Amino acid sequence: MNIQIYTCLFDSSSYYKSGRKEYEKRLSRYCKIKHTICKNEKQKEKVRLLLSQLPEEQRKNGLIWVTAGKSKSHLDSPGLASLIEQKGIQGISSLCFLVGFPEDFFSDFDNSLPLSISRMDIHPDLLSLILEEQIYRAYRIIRKEPYHK
Repeated sequence: MNIQIYTCLFDSSSYYKSGRKEYEKRLSRYCKIKHTICKNEKQKEKVRLLLSQLPEEQRKNGLIWVTAGKSKSHLDSPGLASLIEQKGIQGISSLCFLVGFPEDFFSDFDNSLPLSISRMDIHPDLLSLILEEQIYRAYRIIRKEPYHK
């Protein structure tokens, strides 16, 4: 599975960067993962253009809009594992998670799946770290491996 995470974030802390690097290293056993930070409006528009050029099937089934506090679509860890596993079974080889983008960004992508990590508002930097940790946990669940060593 190819996983692309785009985070709309104009300022990023080195603390979160090191955490994301750790989870990207752990995830490399299970999938190809790439995390892109959009630091300004120009980069955000570049992401919109990239997404609009994706094949329709991927736009329809592979875009996941990650929020905190806004969506009613909450999943627990086994639920996210099931979602990732089902997408793979359906033949979807790429998932794209979008973190911290404003709601109007998704007007062109009506089929994106909203996924709320928490009912609380969470800064996009922390939200992207939590997302990577949850994706790692999901793969451990899918493979029936213990999460803690």
